[in-house]
Amino acid sequence: MSQPQRFEEITQVNANQFVQIDTGSRQNGAHTRIVRRYYEQNTNLFFRLGGASSYAIHRAVWANGVKTFQEAINYSNTQLVEAIHPLAQDTPTLKIADLGCGLGGSLFYLAQFFNSPFIGIGLTISPSQAKLANEQNKNMPMRNITFLEGDFFHVPLCAGLDVAYSIEAFCHAPEAAPYLNEVARLLRPGGRWVICDDFLNAPPANDQHAFWLDAYKTGWRVPNIHTVDSIVKQAQSVGLRLIKNDTFTHLLRLRTLPHRLASSIIKIAQALPFKHEIIPSMVGSLALQHCLKMGIIDYRFLVFERVDTK
Repeated sequence: MSQPQRFEEITQVNANQFVQIDTGSRQNGAHTRIVRRYYEQNTNLFFRLGGASSYAIHRAVWANGVKTFQEAINYSNTQLVEAIHPLAQDTPTLKIADLGCGLGGSLFYLAQFFNSPFIGIGLTISPSQAKLANEQNKNMPMRNITFLEGDFFHVPLCAGLDVAYSIEAFCHAPEAAPYLNEVARLLRPGGRWVICDDFLNAPPANDQHAFWLDAYKTGWRVPNIHTVDSIVKQAQSVGLRLIKNDTFTHLLRLRTLPHRLASSIIKIAQALPFKHEIIPSMVGSLALQHCLKMGIIDYRFLVFERVDTK
């Protein structure tokens, strides 16, 4: 097994030369392969549909003052900057890891914003995403940013991060504990963990709620969506203290079909023999819109601080 590397060492080598973690033989390996396949088959489409302009495949958040789609896509990044900014005042060189970096859009955004020395590592389960992100990085004046293929249950980095974050990636974790243990290990005391993702408001109240939630979880490869309270309690147990908890659900422009029509489409799609991951992705997206509108799921932005437990 390869030893975790220092940030300075990793940013001096190409991600393709880095010894990858064999996620297939580890805990959660089967689900890791499922999520990898999901993104390997869908990344090029996601990129063409909206990621090419900013290298971000995040949800559009239409907050006050947001006027363009590009601004809406980057809203979670602006909030990430706000959460990180206090650390930049007292840190000579910010060390930041994006756990589930996708195409690298958030790290590119952060690198453009912070004028202070900056080291960023993006970790993605998808080789295609790592390749696209590193190719884009070569075309931009971004120094000390590297994208790696790997599993956020076994992050190939030494401790000492100022910031670790995940935007719409944590939802794929079948268990929270392995991920949270890695975040707690990686962050220095006073460091921050930021997460922007879907959270379960409450168990399904009826069969209709259960139908939409199951279609979302199955389609998007989200095996065990968590409540905020559950994550806060588990985070506290490893030394992560909640300092911010905002909801973005009301800032989304939801597009839902009539329930009967949408449920019929989902049932037909689920019965089709297609093997490509785009069909489950479309089913999950359709179901998610209903879950958000019905209040089953909430799209939230949370910030935690690493407490010094010594």
